[in-house]
Amino acid sequence: MRKNNKIVLRFPRGIDWVSAAMLLFAASAFAADPEWRTVPPEELSLTAEPLAPGAPAIYLYYQYDRDDNTNREHIYAQIKILKEEGRDLGTLQIAYNKRNEKIAELRARVIQPDGTIEPFNGTVYEKPIASNSRIKQFAKALTLPNVRVGSIVEYQFVRDQPDAALYDTVWILSEDLFIRNGRYSLKPYTGLAMRWSWPRGIPGSNTAPKAVTKKLITLETHNVPAFVSEPFMPPALDMKYRVEFVYTREEKPSTKPDEFWNDYADSRYAWIKSYIDGGNALTKQVEALTSAADSPEQKLRKLYAHVQQLRNTSYDKDLTRQEETRIKVKEALNARDVIRHGYGNRIELLWYFLALARAAGFEADPLLVGGRGRRFFSPTYMNPGQLDSEVVAVKVDGKTIYLDPATPYLPFGLLHYTDTGVHALKATGKGGQWITTPLPGSTVAAALREAQLSLHEDGSLEGTLDVTYTGYEAFWRRIDNRHEDDATRKTFLEDDLKNRFASAAEITLLEQPDWSSAESALKVRYKVRIPAWTVETGARMLVGVGLVGKLERGLFTRSERMHPVYFSHAARTEDVIRIALPEGWKVQSVPATRFHESGRLVYSAQVDPQPGAVRIRRVMRNEITIAEKSQYESIRSFYQQVRAGDDEQVVLSH
Repeated sequence: MRKNNKIVLRFPRGIDWVSAAMLLFAASAFAADPEWRTVPPEELSLTAEPLAPGAPAIYLYYQYDRDDNTNREHIYAQIKILKEEGRDLGTLQIAYNKRNEKIAELRARVIQPDGTIEPFNGTVYEKPIASNSRIKQFAKALTLPNVRVGSIVEYQFVRDQPDAALYDTVWILSEDLFIRNGRYSLKPYTGLAMRWSWPRGIPGSNTAPKAVTKKLITLETHNVPAFVSEPFMPPALDMKYRVEFVYTREEKPSTKPDEFWNDYADSRYAWIKSYIDGGNALTKQVEALTSAADSPEQKLRKLYAHVQQLRNTSYDKDLTRQEETRIKVKEALNARDVIRHGYGNRIELLWYFLALARAAGFEADPLLVGGRGRRFFSPTYMNPGQLDSEVVAVKVDGKTIYLDPATPYLPFGLLHYTDTGVHALKATGKGGQWITTPLPGSTVAAALREAQLSLHEDGSLEGTLDVTYTGYEAFWRRIDNRHEDDATRKTFLEDDLKNRFASAAEITLLEQPDWSSAESALKVRYKVRIPAWTVETGARMLVGVGLVGKLERGLFTRSERMHPVYFSHAARTEDVIRIALPEGWKVQSVPATRFHESGRLVYSAQVDPQPGAVRIRRVMRNEITIAEKSQYESIRSFYQQVRAGDDEQVVLSH
């Protein structure tokens, strides 16, 4: 309805946790230094929130204001401490990217239940918060004094991004705490038109704004539930209530998804086509890289390997703008520039590969991919930002192969797992064609652990363990450690294995594996000692089956589930453990072979006595990418069976 130059959006009755008003003709944006909000007496004396029973703390008020013309945002919050564990919120830690962001005008204070105000006059510390030194992620940190149950923690700050490019703003309406009252505002960039969508908006309502001006947009919310994070859940952004704003160069943004995406595909293809037009330079490059005797697949593999060995600046260590200027990183304006420079960023290298493939005579097309790393794609939202990745589709001997040589350490024929099983828009210059990228099974993400251990009289185990990682299991370890030195990699590999042992283990890496190859398996050899794995009872010794089942022991133990179950990719783990027995000891009994299958989950455990030894073979196979909440109970039941199988014991006697 219209009233007094405002459009007020009404929502169905019964939906009382959030209400909204979009003010499309407001006179001014948020104040640069707003006054503190007055706290009413009932909030000062509040001891519990009926709509969030048991909550350790809640937001009495949360405010987010952004001006896209200045790349400046203001955050303001009042948090009521309701329980002892909520006192930790008196320590504030504001994360930011030091490369292109600044935190300014940070102020904080504590309001006690009697209304006494205690301003923060202490020291604000700056500290790195990323475990990897290549990421310039820092935090402004402070600890407020005298925060106790009943206190109100209040703070506000400004985040400046003076050098940041314009990006599509997202209002996140749900936080980790219950929000009594929220206020959000956006001053849109005046040079572009805008549309918005409610991917996670008001349950039961498809109402959305119908217009926008170039002034101010605001939203007010009330009684928004706390967002609950769970292990193995879909990307948090996709699960949270939110409003997304998308900029467009169209004066009248399209309202028809098919028309919108066809136009978008054509505009992207026009640019890509001009980029890959390399003429004789590309033909000569293909001739230099391949042989006339090569089969089509051999030729394509050589082109793929060539692109992968080029310097990929998107995966360099993070550099400041001054460092980039000093080393003179050049932009590749076309595929020929990549040949001249000998390097490029991810997009430049990917379209260079597309150019090489076409120059080699392959039918090759660019794909704009809606990856599932941050959220799941939906064409109806008409947000190009959802197509956040790119790959190349090439036909070889009548079969389409999907390739991404611009991601380091990714084997030929595999896409990054966040780009699998998702929507992709094939750009051909004649509109767009939607396809679904392949979703590989567990065979392309395997870990084989083979141990040769000796059991000592004192119950300890000692020996060697060889691990072979293939596919995604090798890929993510290589790419995550690409900038690390040998000492850091050694620690990573030792801790990675140690976290899988059900008992305290001493792990020593015997030699560094091959970190550089994308195609070969990552093979790692360890020396292992487990001080106390067996239980001795008189003339018997009990040896547990689930020696390396620690991770599964903690999975899906809760009886309730809030979100779907999500795994980044299917995976298979096989453990083959041979334990040599002490002199005079023999196998008295072994547990029955176990095999449990639940939908796309499989577990098996088999124990075989051998002369002077016992052999344990344990296999876990998971073909799930996403399972709805309704399937949670069967998944939980499966992991209960896994834990029961791992608890089985081999009985030894002498």
